[in-house]
Amino acid sequence: PSTLKQKARVMAKNYWLHEHRAGPDWEHFLQRYKFACRWASGTVLDVACGYGYGSNMIAEAGKAECVLAGDRDTRAIQQARKITQGFDYRAKPVYVVMSDLQVDALPYCDWGVTLETVEHLPEHLPFIERLKTSARLGVVLSTPILPNLHTRKGNYHSFTSEEINGWFDGWDIEATEIFGKRATDGADMYHVGAYTKRV
Repeated sequence: PSTLKQKARVMAKNYWLHEHRAGPDWEHFLQRYKFACRWASGTVLDVACGYGYGSNMIAEAGKAECVLAGDRDTRAIQQARKITQGFDYRAKPVYVVMSDLQVDALPYCDWGVTLETVEHLPEHLPFIERLKTSARLGVVLSTPILPNLHTRKGNYHSFTSEEINGWFDGWDIEATEIFGKRATDGADMYHVGAYTKRV
């Protein structure tokens, strides 16, 4: 029912805003997941899904047949499962707790999605390679780029768009966008890109 769906949306937004202290980041978060929805289809793996709002957006977009969403934060996964109960569509996300984002192997999928993940990993390149290996068709990845307005707690890295695109050498760059306006809205700038395997 639409009432349940609206309630679930409000719950998800409230949880996310509580964690990120509101501000322009919420709109940028939505924009990056809307970008991911343009590409993510078939079996989709959403790594570091948090409270699952973005995973639900991917499922609701209708291209995904299955959405597997994971995060190492047990509390976030518990809340994501509660929020998802209010949604009703074909590919309702399945949420799992990942013991570590740098796991030895990620599940196979058609599309891998990971937004604002790699900057939190001390060793980000092995994770990216595992995600590329697990994805049959492509990857959507987003991360803050230099120069950042501020350094967020828990971030090990900031990258350039050229550096990010270089991680997908030998892949096709389907689209990239930059979100955020550091000088006017107090938020970091983010690179988001869709990359597909060459056949």
